[in-house]
Amino acid sequence: MVCMEVVEGKMGLDYLKGQLGSLDCGHFPVVSVIIPSFNEECGLEDVLKRTHRVFSEIGLSYEIIVVNDGSTDGTSKVVLENRAVLVENSRNMGKGFSMRRGLRYARGEFIVFMDADGEHRPEDIPLLLYPFVRDEKLSVVMGSRFYNGSGEVGSRLHLFGNKIFNLMIFLLTGRHVTDSQSGFRAFRRSVFEDISIDSSSFAVETEVLLKVLNNGFSFKEVPITYVRRVHGVRKLRSFRDGWKIFKAIIKYSIVSRG
Repeated sequence: MVCMEVVEGKMGLDYLKGQLGSLDCGHFPVVSVIIPSFNEECGLEDVLKRTHRVFSEIGLSYEIIVVNDGSTDGTSKVVLENRAVLVENSRNMGKGFSMRRGLRYARGEFIVFMDADGEHRPEDIPLLLYPFVRDEKLSVVMGSRFYNGSGEVGSRLHLFGNKIFNLMIFLLTGRHVTDSQSGFRAFRRSVFEDISIDSSSFAVETEVLLKVLNNGFSFKEVPITYVRRVHGVRKLRSFRDGWKIFKAIIKYSIVSRG
């Protein structure tokens, strides 16, 4: 059941602020936000400022870790000017590699992954964290653009591909998810003590999801708002990355124990 009590606006934020405080058990920081970034300086600054604002409002200790994946723009400068931890890849290594590196530096009890391009709203982070308050055994919360049957992605082709991948995962695992390719997710830190990230490409979301499903971790989907990017171009290449995701579904449906 999705936390339908949570509403947009000041009333919803005040409610969340009171509830999320129970996640703070003295560990510093409570939340680590990991943002892989490749040539996203234009959108990244806004994402960082809004993320700081969100945590200031909900009152949880946090850190923001940006993994600069070999960018040739001003990404590093933007990160350092906006009070985030900068992790540098010597060259472009891929999203999965960057997520793996970010985890090495993360200190939080809860790990949030989000994109640098502004398509994920930092204001939705509390919606990912709130279910952990309601269920102490919950391991993973995944943001879904399609939870209520509607939503959009970058193109009709991406939407069609996502639905095909969702169906494949259901047929191979018997578990239903509405947005298998969402990169906006929150995890208890302990999850990554039991599973590893092997993928370096955009197939990483598929790998992690299947390892979560096949290793018995409890998960929940919550509705999030997708925002079309304003700056730059999408890094996902429909056919090349789609083929990698297809192969990852087959591979990690069969072998995904840790």
